[in-house]
Amino acid sequence: MTCRILILEDVPLDVELMEREIRRAGIEFISETADNEEDFIRAIDEFRPDVILADHSLPSFDGLSALSIARERCPWVPFIFVSGKIGEEFAVEALKAGATDYVLKSNFSKVPIAIKRAIREIEKEQELERTRQSLIESNWQLREAQKIGRIGSWQWDIDSDTLSCSDEALRILGIPRDEFSGSIHEMVSRIHPDERRTFNESIRSLRPFEGEYRILRDDGSTSFVLLRAEVLRDSEGNPKSLIGIKQDITEDKRIRESLEASIREKEFLLSEIHHRVKNNLQLISSLLRLQSRYIEDERSLEIFMECQNRVKSIALVHEKLYGSGDMMVVNLAEYIEELLSELRNMC
Repeated sequence: MTCRILILEDVPLDVELMEREIRRAGIEFISETADNEEDFIRAIDEFRPDVILADHSLPSFDGLSALSIARERCPWVPFIFVSGKIGEEFAVEALKAGATDYVLKSNFSKVPIAIKRAIREIEKEQELERTRQSLIESNWQLREAQKIGRIGSWQWDIDSDTLSCSDEALRILGIPRDEFSGSIHEMVSRIHPDERRTFNESIRSLRPFEGEYRILRDDGSTSFVLLRAEVLRDSEGNPKSLIGIKQDITEDKRIRESLEASIREKEFLLSEIHHRVKNNLQLISSLLRLQSRYIEDERSLEIFMECQNRVKSIALVHEKLYGSGDMMVVNLAEYIEELLSELRNMC
């Protein structure tokens, strides 16, 4: 990559010497020179340098003023003072003001060294910034994922006896972030009294655990939470902390209970319908059988017997459907065998 170097210098020979040393060090670069404030500002805005080399004293401008302008317009660009004489007091002031480094003109060979060092530092800073931004993005995604899934994370440090919770974990517990003290007792105190002892024993056992617990919230409501924990150990195998998740399953619990109640109700209705249909079919079959005893005409008797057999067949199918557990399927072989048996008994 070609390095763009802005040189603030009013002596052409010094510019030539600096460029020669930079080229000798194998740095691929292009440069632009300025010797006054106006040209310096224009070069920053238009040339967009990667590095600035500046003399601290010029006839119509000075290095500290240039540093101030550079820090305002391009604070990420390394600023290196290159001067004939730099006192200790000035060097300290320059570094405090944001200068990256300084080199004496009596040793131009150190200019490329300072440039390489400055570029390495800025690359490290840029990488750290990218990592920081990536971490911020990952944390945001994690928070959103926890919010959507109603799952919060928590960690209890055993030695310090401190608890850390994600925002979603605190929301599940009903604890505002600014009121959270970081004590494990805060989480224990939110567990329903009937389940508090069990939860406390699970925590203190320092072993992995999982369970459903009722959470008491400040508004008087009760929520259901799935708590799960694993043990983190040090290099010697000693328990270091418990790390886990809290999942708000209140809505799932209510839906499940509603479905179970609905199923029980439908099973009751199905049972009632089954018994009524069964009784009515039995009544019809009995009436047909009773009436057939008074029929002397052979053709009429056959019709009555056929009706009775059909009713029996309907009753058998109904019984099979009710007892199968699957209202869409009937075992045909079993059905035919039982139907034939019933017909033989009637004959």
